[in-house]
Amino acid sequence: MHLAANIGDAKVEVTRGLHDFQTRVVLNSSTVMDVASGATLEFNHRLSLGGNTLTKTGGGTLLVNNSLNTGGGSIIASQGVVGGGGTIGGDVVNDGGTISPGLSLPVQSPVPEPASLVLLAIGGALLLLRRR
Repeated sequence: MHLAANIGDAKVEVTRGLHDFQTRVVLNSSTVMDVASGATLEFNHRLSLGGNTLTKTGGGTLLVNNSLNTGGGSIIASQGVVGGGGTIGGDVVNDGGTISPGLSLPVQSPVPEPASLVLLAIGGALLLLRRR
């Protein structure tokens, strides 16, 4: 992923892979998110446009999960896919892309919490004791 400050709109370029923001994101200016085909950029917490425009370009996927508040701005899907799950407070405009609410990527290799492994081990031991 490449973050660039251009004269005018800010620009985020994702050339390959899966990238995600695990924190709240607030745009301070209109922004172009260029996500290449086969790549994904995901916002997993609140995304606030602050009245700015987020334009999605490129053949890849932009996912907005949890909460989107445009604050008077809008997301424009000009290419690729804009999707995700959660709530939307504002405008999402299709201008040549695909809008796919509820779209998410499958979990490829979940890692259980350590506490769940301990509970599983205790449950298995109790089951063995009960059988005796």
